[in-house]
Parts: sequence; structure tokens; C-alpha cells
Amino acid sequence: MKTAVILFFFFVCLSIGGWAFLRTLHQPMHSELSEKMKRDTFTKVLGRELKLNEPLQNNSVTSYSGEYFTLQYPTTAQVYTPSTSSPALKEAFSFTLPLPHLLVSVQVKDAPDSQVLSDASDVTLRLHSDVYQKTTPPNTPYESISFLKIKNGVEESFFAVFQKHEYSLVVSGSSQEKVHTLFLELLRSFTLL
Repeated sequence: MKTAVILFFFFVCLSIGGWAFLRTLHQPMHSELSEKMKRDTFTKVLGRELKLNEPLQNNSVTSYSGEYFTLQYPTTAQVYTPSTSSPALKEAFSFTLPLPHLLVSVQVKDAPDSQVLSDASDVTLRLHSDVYQKTTPPNTPYESISFLKIKNGVEESFFAVFQKHEYSLVVSGSSQEKVHTLFLELLRSFTLL
């Protein structure tokens, strides 16, 4: 009887030990990887140095100087020439930023009949739509208005009337934070001529 009890306890201890061993095989101890271990692992997998803390776009800028406005924009921008088929369109400048994906469009149109900003077609569309919310534009020496798109996408837009021309600056993209940051940077350098 004594042998049976000893064998029973031996098998219980062996079962508990086996269970604990198998559990550690399937669920190893949770320990945090050091930053060096993470960097080394990613470098090995990617085959190149990992760049976690670098900004998505560098902070260097270049300038656009047109007939009706000047603007500073990131050097990483891919500038393209939009079509200027409308006779009222006097100047257009557009660019994209690939990472993060942002699109910028600046246009200057004739406004011979309306010196009032609310008469501009793009402004009227936004004022009478529930898709856009009117926001406070920066202080300018000319009449201006700005909008934030609150439905169906991410966009911020600025409109002004100056010397019988309608100016528009529109930034759209996939990230509200990135759109807003670029929008403010562009407005700081946006000069109407």
C-alpha cells in the first residue's frame, strides 16, 4: 500500500512537471525586446538599416514664384502642371507629397464681376453644403475665408479675393493632422501679388 501511494505521488509530480514543461514550450516567458534587439532583427529581415525615428518628409522647402502669387512648399513634392483650359483661370500650381499622401492645388481666377468673396462659386458651394465647415482664416489685408471638410474625406481650403482675382489654396489627403499641418505651413508663405 505504501508503494502504491509513493507511485501515485510520483506520477502526480511527473504529470505536473510535464505539464509545466510543455506549457513553457508553448508559452515562453514574456520579456520585452531591447531597442537594439528590435533594430538588429528588423535590419536583418529588411536587409537595410531601420529608420524608425525619421520624419516622413524633410523640412527643406523650395519656392514657387508665379505671376499672381508666391508659395514655399516641401522639396519632396512632385509638382505637376494642371490643365488651364478655362479662360478665367489665370494661374494654377499643384503638387503631391507621396508620404504621407497629400495633394495641393492653388488657382487664381478672374473675378471681374464680383469683388465679394461670397460670390465666388467655390466659396458659395462650400457655404451652402453640410460637407464643409467654415473656419477662421489667418489675418490678411484682403477678404478671405477658409473651410474644413467634415464629411467624405479630408480637406482644408482657403479662398481670397484680391485685385479682382479669386485665389484658392486647397490641401487634401488621408490624414487630418498632416493636411492641417501642411495647410498652415503653406498659408504662412502664401503671398498674393
